[in-house]
Amino acid sequence: MVAAVRKLSVVTPAGTTRSARKTPAKKAAAPRRPRAKSLDQVIAEGDYLEILKALRLQAAKDVKTEKGPAKAAMLRQILQLSTEIAALEAERKAAAAEDAESDDGGDEDDEPFDAEAL
Repeated sequence: MVAAVRKLSVVTPAGTTRSARKTPAKKAAAPRRPRAKSLDQVIAEGDYLEILKALRLQAAKDVKTEKGPAKAAMLRQILQLSTEIAALEAERKAAAAEDAESDDGGDEDDEPFDAEAL
């Protein structure tokens, strides 16, 4: 949709008038996504899951220029990386859920400690 433009007269400091166009107000820029870290940065940090994600991203960029058997090999590698990433994320999610369960009132059923009972 084209914004309507109105013509206005502007009085200059010298007292003359000239026409000016009123431009529509600029829209606020959408917030940017954080930039992906380079493979070198991720390797330096040492988190295996993040390394796999960076490798998959790099492979996805590189596959665009490949043709024939090399492209098929790259796609297979991307699939293997994606499978391993999904498995690690599922493990981490299960471990986090298990930790949350053990932290949520796990000690409520226990009786108070009695040293004399030993």
